[in-house]
Amino acid sequence: MVIVQGDTGPGNFLYENGRVTAVLDLELGHLGDPHDDLAWVSVRSVQEPFTNLMERFGDYARAAGTDIDFDRVRYYRVLAELRIVILGHRKRAEPDLLGEVGNSLVYGLLHRRLFLEALADVLGVEIVDVDPVPSTPSEGDWLYAAALEQIRQIIVPRSEDPFVIQRSKGLARILKYLREAASVSAPIEQRNLDDLEAVLEYRPSSVSAGTTKLVNRCLAGTVQLETAVGVLLRQVAGETQALRPAMGVLADRHFDVIKK
Repeated sequence: MVIVQGDTGPGNFLYENGRVTAVLDLELGHLGDPHDDLAWVSVRSVQEPFTNLMERFGDYARAAGTDIDFDRVRYYRVLAELRIVILGHRKRAEPDLLGEVGNSLVYGLLHRRLFLEALADVLGVEIVDVDPVPSTPSEGDWLYAAALEQIRQIIVPRSEDPFVIQRSKGLARILKYLREAASVSAPIEQRNLDDLEAVLEYRPSSVSAGTTKLVNRCLAGTVQLETAVGVLLRQVAGETQALRPAMGVLADRHFDVIKK
């Protein structure tokens, strides 16, 4: 048992002359398993790639004089992502209209997907690529394009306030998502309903209702967890397609492979 920082990774420490001088953000600190912190390093390195993860794990093992149990890292990676998803769910349930909505959309989806990928890794569920659905352009696309160009070429270049620039970029992310979602949401919804129907053996009235039923059956033991994770991974693939223009490189970020 050690002191666990609880959110370890780039941005949560200070350094000088190549040495760490302070560890920050200890609100999740507790006594526990050191593999918990190693899992957080794995999680945060997806958001902010900073080094070769397995090489750093090797450095840690040599400095600590102990072997790393990678199954424990996988376990705590699921727990870390679950915490992030719970916090993100609260933001969606109680949205702050003046908050950083654009970033919340992007990072909320990123961690919902990573939570499922962490679960799939533990369960041995193969993550299969999902083909994107065809998009349907609309007559209003030019309005999104106009708004985005005015933000990019007029508002941001002429703004001196860093906060205004940051929020303008957040608004651009929202617009990119709305434009793409308008063109792909209908076929993605039908695909999700098809997937749910195949498992539930009836066609739910909505994706939300069907997903709730799927989770309840999984908790009751009548649907295997592996099956539920597979369905949810396909759902999050559709969400990623709709949000891809706003996510940029984060749309294709995944965990580094953990191997002995």
